[in-house]
Amino acid sequence: MSTSSPACAADLYDGAYGLTLRLFIPSDQHLDAFIKSLQAISGAEFVEQTLENEGHFILTGVGSVRLNLHNGEAKEKTVFLDRKHKPPCIEWGGNKAQWSLRAATLTGFESGKPAHHYLSTERIDDVLIEVSYLGG
Repeated sequence: MSTSSPACAADLYDGAYGLTLRLFIPSDQHLDAFIKSLQAISGAEFVEQTLENEGHFILTGVGSVRLNLHNGEAKEKTVFLDRKHKPPCIEWGGNKAQWSLRAATLTGFESGKPAHHYLSTERIDDVLIEVSYLGG
């Protein structure tokens, strides 16, 4: 995602609904690039990617966010917290249909209007993934 500043940010914090990773997307350019990266995962045969390297996100409170594609049926739990590392790492997975749905959900954001959406499931996933589009 090679776009101009300001950069995207990922912040792990204790939210109202539990541990939450909020992904701040500052502009249309960044949103389009993030959606394309999710679409690329849904069309891939193998994915080994981290949000901070591939997505140019600045991380706070988390060491790494690994994105992975698995084959087969959709799994209910898709976000795992690895506390063995300091700071902790997050493993965010899904099959092709799950990654495609995540990308489609974000394409519904209206250009220039702030919005947010959760891409994980409360009380199932270890961490909630929230995308906050700043509408810039």
